[in-house]
Amino acid sequence: MWDGMEWMGHPDQRMQVHSFRLTGGREEGLECIEVQAGSGLSFTVALGHAMSLQAARYKGINLSYLPAGGSSGPGMTWQLERYFEGGLMFTCGLDSTGQANGPYGLHGMLRRLPAQEVTVSRYMRDGSHEVEIRGRVIQSGLGASTLILERSIRCADEKAEIRIHDRIYNASGAPAGWMIMYHFNMGWPLLGPGARLHIPSISVRPKNEIAQKIADTYLEITEPMAEWQPQVFFHSLDPRAETARIVLENPEAGVGAAIVTVPSQLPCLTQWRNFRQGEYVLGLEPCNVFPMGRTWTEEKKLLPVLGPGEEVTLDLAFQVWDIKKQEPAAGEENHG
Repeated sequence: MWDGMEWMGHPDQRMQVHSFRLTGGREEGLECIEVQAGSGLSFTVALGHAMSLQAARYKGINLSYLPAGGSSGPGMTWQLERYFEGGLMFTCGLDSTGQANGPYGLHGMLRRLPAQEVTVSRYMRDGSHEVEIRGRVIQSGLGASTLILERSIRCADEKAEIRIHDRIYNASGAPAGWMIMYHFNMGWPLLGPGARLHIPSISVRPKNEIAQKIADTYLEITEPMAEWQPQVFFHSLDPRAETARIVLENPEAGVGAAIVTVPSQLPCLTQWRNFRQGEYVLGLEPCNVFPMGRTWTEEKKLLPVLGPGEEVTLDLAFQVWDIKKQEPAAGEENHG
């Protein structure tokens, strides 16, 4: 018996986990799992989108950007330009990240592939109730490499944190290039004027001329504007650091959030500033290589490659806390 079960009938009294399928509109048929933890953190895992993280809230406060048309079900187009999933995080890759070129679409095909062999487990770990959602996503095609993503998403009842562990395996008989980017999308009211952004980069460069013009203010968060041109910055993280903690805190909303990565696994971070009215979103996107598209990356000999049967593991976490209560310890030593 779980610790504390003498006080309840069903473990949902402590930590709710529900599976459901969306109906109506362009969301029709999308299978999801919702987790509501005792910490006040709740989030939805979209199984049809390679186990992406969709809506996310902390003590009722929204954390992610949600597009006007909602999410998209399995019958919708693959074109990201027309159907941007948004949500807290979707995964780009594994064939390409960044601009479309040749046979490769914008941000690759992984984000629209459904998970298989999905399991949900509840257990005790170090005295804490935890939920783990596991699944596999297979990216393959005739004449193309077969790459398998095995994903684990874990959340403890009393800790406002989502932990992601990914294993990427080359099931092909030949070497396979791979690119991955975790496209986190911060939305209002976590994102807003007065919010403080910290990125522990060792170097920053603007992607294009538009970003170059505001290079001195890339950390500032403005109000939504009627006319806005998105800006992209490429950050290099310190590969010697054990972890990198990218922090966004908003005193007005009373909430802070952090993306925690391992720079030796994901040495790059893309920052996407899109503060247009109705599309008010800040993209913070850890990646293994900057998202310049597959063709460009190959030409520059920067494409990571997995040999036949070779695998790689990636770990990251999303943390959130109440600024007024300072949960968890989010002092200056953690985020500058």
